[in-house]
Amino acid sequence: GKKRRQQEVPLFSATEADAVSAKAEADEAGQSIPENAMGKKMASADKTVRDKAVLVMSKWMAQQRNLGEEDHIKVWKALYYCYWMSDKPPVQQDLAEKLSELIHSFPTHEQSMLFMRAFWATMLREWAGIDRLRLDKFYNLVRCMQRQ
Repeated sequence: GKKRRQQEVPLFSATEADAVSAKAEADEAGQSIPENAMGKKMASADKTVRDKAVLVMSKWMAQQRNLGEEDHIKVWKALYYCYWMSDKPPVQQDLAEKLSELIHSFPTHEQSMLFMRAFWATMLREWAGIDRLRLDKFYNLVRCMQRQ
């Protein structure tokens, strides 16, 4: 059979309504990690679903001043699988840049440092499970995070 080609949509091409709904979801979550942005949505095969989940997460992160290390680990686990699901080099590059820029979303330096530590803990935990086909993709993410 013919494979249906998925139309590429630029990262964060969200309409204004999507941005408003992402902010509303982040506000609704308050101090809790927004469940709608986690799990299945972050690891969705649909790029637009993943993009919206990352947008919700970034809005939520901007409101957080007291996340613990475990919370940052949970966030990075979701972001890791979001990146794992990205395909095609331009999409991967854009997503790596967006994920690395999330460090600047937090209102405090302490939260940004916890976010970075959680990234490295996630890479350490997951690195052995990265197959050779995805290795270059994750090298790119590491480079983007290092530049921040």
